[in-house]
Amino acid sequence: MHIAESNQALGKTRCIRLAAKIFRTGCTAGTHKIIIGSVIQTGANYMKSLVAWSLVLSACCIAFTVPTQPVNAAGWSSVHKYVKPSGKCTGHELLASSYSSGRRTSSGERFDPNGNTAAARSWPIGTTLTVTNPHNGRSVTVRINDRGPWGIAYRMGARLDLARGAAQRIGMHGSQYVCIA
Repeated sequence: MHIAESNQALGKTRCIRLAAKIFRTGCTAGTHKIIIGSVIQTGANYMKSLVAWSLVLSACCIAFTVPTQPVNAAGWSSVHKYVKPSGKCTGHELLASSYSSGRRTSSGERFDPNGNTAAARSWPIGTTLTVTNPHNGRSVTVRINDRGPWGIAYRMGARLDLARGAAQRIGMHGSQYVCIA
């Protein structure tokens, strides 16, 4: 089995345990023969090989656990460094975020994370807005049924919090400027 294959099959914890086991075995059994790749090694070279391979295996375990999806590690503290208004809106353009947790909304109804709803402080509860993603032109009609955004999102300029379903329907990823009509 190749290192990459064992990596994917074992997972990080088991992979690191395997590397540690190889290292411990090498320390106690320095005269035994081991096949690494297609080369048979013994003695001191065996020890060096085991140490080297255990380090390589550990590094591969860590490398394969890095997420393949882009991660927004900067968060709200640097949102304006990366998220800019498009200038493509005919109406009002504002910073929007999305949310998917909660039980009850300010209107008293049960929160539906997949619904076409939104939270806002600027519009009265029950207002219907057409939200358009200026990057792809997709739009959705949402009903304001909650108050928000709150905390750092509001302090950094977010004025509309779309339910996850509405955000997905317009192809919104993370926080971005949207057109409001």
